[in-house]
Amino acid sequence: MDEPTRSKILIVDDTPANLLALREILASLDAEILAAGTPDEALALLTDHAFSLAFLDVQMAPLNGFELAKLIRGVKKFRLLPIIFMTASSRTEGLSLDGHDAGAVDVLFKPVNANIVRSKAKTFIELDHQRRTLEQQVAVLAQLREEAERASQSKAMFLANISHEMRTPLGNIMGYAEMLATYGEIGDKEMHFAKTILKSSRDLLSIIDNVLDLSAIEAGKLRIERVAFNVRGLASDFQTAVALKAQKKGIRFELNVADSVPANVIADPTKLKQILNNLVGNAIKFTESGLVHLALDYERDCLLVRVRDTGIGIEPAQARLLFRPFSQADISTSRRFGGSGLGLALSRDLARAMGGDLRLHSSVPGEGSVFEARIEARNVVAVDDEGDELQTSITRLRRRCLRGLYIDDIEDNRMLAQLMLEQLGVVLEFADSGLSGLTLAAHNDYDFILLDIQMPSMDGFEVLQMLREEGYSKPVFALSAHAMNHQVNLCLQRGFDAFMAKPLSRGKFITTLREQRMV
Repeated sequence: MDEPTRSKILIVDDTPANLLALREILASLDAEILAAGTPDEALALLTDHAFSLAFLDVQMAPLNGFELAKLIRGVKKFRLLPIIFMTASSRTEGLSLDGHDAGAVDVLFKPVNANIVRSKAKTFIELDHQRRTLEQQVAVLAQLREEAERASQSKAMFLANISHEMRTPLGNIMGYAEMLATYGEIGDKEMHFAKTILKSSRDLLSIIDNVLDLSAIEAGKLRIERVAFNVRGLASDFQTAVALKAQKKGIRFELNVADSVPANVIADPTKLKQILNNLVGNAIKFTESGLVHLALDYERDCLLVRVRDTGIGIEPAQARLLFRPFSQADISTSRRFGGSGLGLALSRDLARAMGGDLRLHSSVPGEGSVFEARIEARNVVAVDDEGDELQTSITRLRRRCLRGLYIDDIEDNRMLAQLMLEQLGVVLEFADSGLSGLTLAAHNDYDFILLDIQMPSMDGFEVLQMLREEGYSKPVFALSAHAMNHQVNLCLQRGFDAFMAKPLSRGKFITTLREQRMV
């Protein structure tokens, strides 16, 4: 940042001897002195220069100092200019009041004390220097903020594009692997292959989602849901999913849900599962023998999560790196155990976004660690069991024989959706472009439309607008590999009935139909 330019002082007096005397008094100051013998000359100098201070003689013609000061104060950019009046009049009290009424900061009476004049001038020069320095700093900070905002927007766009490009092929990998594992008539060896592909794909999708969530948190755009769910059921399902993973590694996984934990709470179940997955997943990863213990407790409208393991532990000096994104306490652990270093940083941010926090409670190198999370979760009355409700919805859906239209320019996406939804009794027809989709919608009575957002020639938003203009009033669901929060919000704002992120999952599709009261 450059230093502010040298200060300037304006002196105005219609007596040349007075101007010369005042210039000599001020000569020792680090300032440029500019003199004017008339009010018109003063106004011209004010137009061309930025002054730190002005000394105005009171007795001048045709305008006196008070009148000149009022003219100066009438110009917006001069309103803060300090003005000191100088006068030879003996009417001290009255002139002081008149001077302050005219906008002066002080009135000096001739003959002036040179030291007082220099002292006052020096004070105002320093104040002006500080003001200009502060203005420069504010301007620099504003520029840096704009640059940071542009960088953040560029990063968000980059992540959104990467998410889209990765989710599209990943969705097909996951979808076909799930179809093979669920409905395929294959041998045990091939079934193992299909399940391994599915698990690895889900792990990769989890990493993508973690990166997107971190980006949303940094941008202040993370969306937290507040829905009622069965937390005991969630914990039981989580135990079933994790126990096998621990067993394969030769360690025990234990779950303890205290009696104080209510059956149903209001919170974000998806974010809670992310926290559990990250904490327990890390514990299993860094534990080679012994056990991983997950305990849930409840107090003061908060769910308490405690994960204890008998793993490698953490050195005190390395603990400060735990919650930094893309960092690990010891770089050798990344080579030995793998991992992106995102889990703990994201989990703490998620816990804080849900009204709580996450911390390392204790750790002993070579003996294990204990992590504790606290999450706001208000107790509510009973809600339907998710597993039973899902199965009931599937049964109802098969009976309804819904007919839908899926508009997507990528054939693999259309084929996968057909395989998945025909198992649910849905008759699905297809269009490979927005224009052909509009033609089909105009001549058929579909119960719903699945609409891809990113398509050539005519995107999903344009198609939706034309559908509504042509009178289609049934649900239209956005389907996109752009899964960041701003894209979800944009789709809902533009009139879609719901948003589904690719890869399309059976559970999300059924949940969406249930929310729309279609099953």
